[in-house]
Amino acid sequence: MWEWLTANWATALPIFLSVVSFIYTSAVWKKQRKLDDGLARSKAAYDIILKKEFSYYENIDPIYAKLIPGVQDIAASLQNNYPAPLSLENRRRIVKKELLVYLTSIKELKSFLQSNDIYLSREVSEACGNVIGLMQANAHFFSGEAMKLWEERENEIDNEKCQLLSDLIVLSYVNARSTIKQRLDTLANT
Repeated sequence: MWEWLTANWATALPIFLSVVSFIYTSAVWKKQRKLDDGLARSKAAYDIILKKEFSYYENIDPIYAKLIPGVQDIAASLQNNYPAPLSLENRRRIVKKELLVYLTSIKELKSFLQSNDIYLSREVSEACGNVIGLMQANAHFFSGEAMKLWEERENEIDNEKCQLLSDLIVLSYVNARSTIKQRLDTLANT
């Protein structure tokens, strides 16, 4: 065989180069396909993560839209801090309604955070968790102050603490929204 190749090198060389080219092209094509498949899987996984993350943001928006004004209304009603004083019955009605929203919002926000935590950035998860933690820590206080309103012990309501906690919850919410906005800006610029 070797003798035939050396004697017919002009005929064998193009065949040999064709075989080598085919093997090389096949190997490069397989490698490229493997890279393309890996990239497609990575992109699909990233799209799923983004979809879950955006779904979280969309689900918490309506909860916060009800909650934040409600927190402020709870504090204002407990303190009777309105431009025109409200009757005791109206204040009780507002506190009852908004305290119920407050308590159910804790459960809803906590549920959404726990089910979507793995899809969120650490910063967003911590900021939203801080809102929930602050709300949970002060739910008992607001409930206790509401009981004082029902028992007509208004002079025992801690107005300063009501306002302070209301402000802290609102500030915690603003921080969470700011963190979410920064995350969305980062995603938009990548």
